[in-house]
Amino acid sequence: MASNNSKTIGVTVTLCGAAAIGVARMFWDGPTGAKAAPAHAGGVTAQHRGNGGTGDVHRFPPYTPIPTTDPAGIPFNPKPATPPATTPGAAAPSTTDGAATAPATIPTTAPATAPATAPASGSPSIFEQDRLTGDWLGRRTRMQNAGLNIDASIITTTGKTLSGGVNTADSAWGYRFSLGITADLEKLLDIKGGTAFLNFRSMDGKRDSLDGAFQVTSLEYSPLRNQISELWYSQKLLNDQLLVKAGKIDANNDFAFVANASEFANSSMSNSLTILGFPTNPDPAMGTDLFFHPNSNLYAGAGMFDGSLEQGISTGSRGPSTLFEHSLFFIGEFGTTWSTSAHQDGRLGIGAWGHTGQFARYSGGTDDGTAGAYLVLDQTIWRKHPEIDGDTQGVFAYLQYGYADPQVSPVQDHFGAGATWVGLMDWRKNDILGLGATYVEFTNVRSAGYSGGGELDVELFYKVVVTPWLSIKPDIQFVRNPGGVRDRPDALAASIQTTVTF
Repeated sequence: MASNNSKTIGVTVTLCGAAAIGVARMFWDGPTGAKAAPAHAGGVTAQHRGNGGTGDVHRFPPYTPIPTTDPAGIPFNPKPATPPATTPGAAAPSTTDGAATAPATIPTTAPATAPATAPASGSPSIFEQDRLTGDWLGRRTRMQNAGLNIDASIITTTGKTLSGGVNTADSAWGYRFSLGITADLEKLLDIKGGTAFLNFRSMDGKRDSLDGAFQVTSLEYSPLRNQISELWYSQKLLNDQLLVKAGKIDANNDFAFVANASEFANSSMSNSLTILGFPTNPDPAMGTDLFFHPNSNLYAGAGMFDGSLEQGISTGSRGPSTLFEHSLFFIGEFGTTWSTSAHQDGRLGIGAWGHTGQFARYSGGTDDGTAGAYLVLDQTIWRKHPEIDGDTQGVFAYLQYGYADPQVSPVQDHFGAGATWVGLMDWRKNDILGLGATYVEFTNVRSAGYSGGGELDVELFYKVVVTPWLSIKPDIQFVRNPGGVRDRPDALAASIQTTVTF
């Protein structure tokens, strides 16, 4: 028993120490190895990456009281099979990325994998427990009840272009380790409505444009990074109708997210490539946002962030030093949520964004700033057992659209649609089948060099939930007209993603 205690303490201290070192380095000179975003095919810098395949959600819970899927009432549900389609603005339970977020005090509305909980007597086996490292001899639950959650995971991906594209000889690979620490300050310090969150990430990978696609087919194929991706404080006010957040924030967790698409590997499935300089994974940025919820079905939010990513600065590895040095990114969104008696939940969000930086026009000259707009829709199509509170089986769909100025943006229109089916087979109730498509229409300005028209990516995956803490996801994507290069052959790319939650 003493040996187990020492091992548990050692692991916890090591992880917390790594996070602390990351914080210090971020506010000093940034971590070594941080690099700017790699260029897309055609020489266009990757303006946006998104959270594809991570299930990241840090949003403000809706007011509609849908019962939780966790029969044990644990404050932090294990990783959801599909992320909660929550109203934007703050935190939700821990995610498939393993980085736990602020506790959701009101249950979320979209499907979540029902956790394997302990029986009435005794502890669950290693194949039944929510996380690989278990409950730390009861310490994890006690910490959560006291207001502190530590959660971690690692995602590994290997892939290969089977035909077409640029290179079928080599393989792609990548990993992402995430450590999330969330403090419920109401429990810890009696600060009502206060939450602090830290997310440390280590990632590395190799892609080398094997498929030649403009849209990123997997986020795990990223250059070496060791960074504090998020470090923020949020405060609820006015009887929880107003939420204010400040610090280093992944804006896509609050704005322009597509909850029912986040299990897809392609990052364009869950957010729009038309949003230039969007501060999101792997480059969140310092800033602030606020959300107002006048009632249970309406919300409005606005945010201001460091826009230095557009100048080629990796904001993901930096603190506040460049916040007002180069440019600013602004975004706003309003929307509505709904739920039927059959728990067919939905959300419609409409947003606009603006950037104050200088943008080169493809036809010559520069623009002082640019702007665009987007629309996102999440909808539960069907639940197999709507009469059972917390049942996860069903079909969950999404639509999205984005627009940007074709004079300065490589993509002028972006369309996305798809659906996931949780529990296709009764004997595999937590597995997920997904089919989606994302299409980008390149700028029609001739001097931009996109001679081949738009790019279409169709993705099919099947996520096998082996245990509550282990999943394996085979994925295949067909890319038509990769990179908008006329003579480049269509690509067929395959990958396998493995997620372990500690």
